[in-house]
Amino acid sequence: MARQGGVKAYNNFVKGIITEANALTFPENASLDEANCILNTDGSRQRRLGMDVIAGSSAVGLAVSTSAEYSTFRWDNVEGAADLAIGLIQLGDYLYAFDLRDNTRLPLHPSTDYRYLGGGVGATKWQYAAINGSVIITTGGFGPLLLSRDPVTETFSITYFSIRIRDFIGLDGEEVATRPATLTDEHHYNLLNQGWSDTNITAYQAYVGGDSVYPSSTQSWYTGKDADDLFDPELLDKFDFGNTPAAKGHYVVAAMSRGSSRATQSGIGSVADDNELGNITTVATHAGRVFYSGVDSQVENPNAFSPNYNGWVFFSRTLENNSQVGQCYQDGDPTTEFVGDVVASDGGYVTIPEAGHILKMISLQSALLIIATNGVWQLSGADGGFLATEYQLSKITAEGATGDGSVTVVEDSVFYWAAGGIYLIQLDNSSGLYVATNLTASTIQTLYAGIPDASKAYATGVYDAATKKLSWLYINAYAGITQHYRYDTELTLNVTTGSFSKNTISPVDATYVVGAFIGNTPAPSGSYVHYLAITDNIINSDIALAYYHDATFHDWKSVDGVGVDAAAYVLTGHELYDSLTQIKQVPYFFGYFKRTETGFDETTGELVNPSSCMVQGQWAWTDDVSSNRWTAPFQAYRLKGIHMPSSLTDVQPFETIVTKSKMRGKGEALSILMSSEEGKDFHILGWATSVSMLGAP
Repeated sequence: MARQGGVKAYNNFVKGIITEANALTFPENASLDEANCILNTDGSRQRRLGMDVIAGSSAVGLAVSTSAEYSTFRWDNVEGAADLAIGLIQLGDYLYAFDLRDNTRLPLHPSTDYRYLGGGVGATKWQYAAINGSVIITTGGFGPLLLSRDPVTETFSITYFSIRIRDFIGLDGEEVATRPATLTDEHHYNLLNQGWSDTNITAYQAYVGGDSVYPSSTQSWYTGKDADDLFDPELLDKFDFGNTPAAKGHYVVAAMSRGSSRATQSGIGSVADDNELGNITTVATHAGRVFYSGVDSQVENPNAFSPNYNGWVFFSRTLENNSQVGQCYQDGDPTTEFVGDVVASDGGYVTIPEAGHILKMISLQSALLIIATNGVWQLSGADGGFLATEYQLSKITAEGATGDGSVTVVEDSVFYWAAGGIYLIQLDNSSGLYVATNLTASTIQTLYAGIPDASKAYATGVYDAATKKLSWLYINAYAGITQHYRYDTELTLNVTTGSFSKNTISPVDATYVVGAFIGNTPAPSGSYVHYLAITDNIINSDIALAYYHDATFHDWKSVDGVGVDAAAYVLTGHELYDSLTQIKQVPYFFGYFKRTETGFDETTGELVNPSSCMVQGQWAWTDDVSSNRWTAPFQAYRLKGIHMPSSLTDVQPFETIVTKSKMRGKGEALSILMSSEEGKDFHILGWATSVSMLGAP
């Protein structure tokens, strides 16, 4: 016999999925698991629409390797067209563009609607940065390129450029203070790079003679200038320069092809070695400059002075026009007798010796965040800007990112996936520095830990400011390196509530999602997220834009006419009803739903957008139907009584549907599974249960 009873109401699922609570301490207003439900800020759950391509956006692409990389970028403020936003898409070695006003393709080449950027670059995920109406693209296969649009002809052009630096590195030659008897090509280059001319070198040798006849690397040639401003080797030889190296950097060289650039400028062909095989992979614009990094440094025929660029961050001068985007050097020649010092607007580079591979750089307010595999650094300037003469580098955290794609800007913060969880970096107003916080440690750490490491490395994020939701696409069923962009799962963080939910996206006929970016037009759900869909066929890969908009709740219905039902469900946490030891019965389940029916079909008379919510009780902490502690599913959504409609849109006068249904079974704890029915909607506002306490087991 029941000893006591009552009704307990549950108003919402506002806390989202929680995996970091045990069976006895599960928080209210959270779910053990769920899929394909929209996590609304008000705590309600509604079924997501089906994923499908956007009509008119499909096009035939080109054959790409199964291991090809994909990337997307939204290009705003296009030069000469303030109302134009372009979606740039990497498909292996090829670049495509969509006009986001109507989702149609734009011709990037006079004879094709794509750009082929060269064999092999498709094996690296490209990155992008908008600057002065154009876009800088880094491919990792060669130097950066500048994509521009002519506002008059409305045609696109690509300009390749190199990162150029002052040669403060030099070559491994003679000991610093040694005046050699013979002039090696390496020492010859070093002298020229210190401002010497061949004429002055010859004059010095002729004067000194003997066993030590050539200048050392400590001697500044202009110290030997006489009253007539002419070089006098006798005057120079009077000075003792000690063992301090003279200033280097007379030559401005290409950072990635130092050797060949040195040979060209100096005319000494034998110094053409020492070239970087790696290249820039990440780019960002910050404080009126362009920053470059991400080199996986591998030097061809190195010498003892060859640098390791892994931890280098190059920065351009303060830009006046786009012709200066590769000028990562000071204007003044440091080897001159006149003032050649660094000035605030100059370019240069910053080194982070302890950094692993630098994956991404993000401009946030007055700081540039540098995100590597083994940590995150903050590069800050003075007074909210960045000066070549004054900057500060500080380490934020040793928790690096698993991949560049997961790094996502959300207003004034950055989120990224790390080995230990999903991290948030935001400004600490008291210290003026950015701090890192693990968001999953107390929420979904178990779910996150179950994602394969390879999937974490290739996850990609996108933030929709309209809905305040941040989503990451990843592969839950990872099938190998050749399929690391066939995304089948979407993890969503509601930034307002701090809660997580997830979607599953099943492929149909080899059609799947490989990326996402923000479009110009919202889907019926209100989200502006556009997804890049790929359909593999025997010859080519067809590409299209897609979003959640199919009202039958089937994914990819347009592909084969049927699609696959995106089944939705929410599983509540373990409810103890304030008693761990007592057996409970729940005689009734009360459901509270938003009515989704909008009218009647004038041909068939059937309801338009009908709802359904199947409910099943799971008693005694069981997670398997074989336990015989699961109740039979029942329909909890029912329209009220008999209503005589006055029009095709007159469904019922009640916007909220309240139902009362019998619940079977008993046990110490109860979880409730609420799930969808194929082809039907649901919008769960909340629920309640009556309870009877039966005593100890």
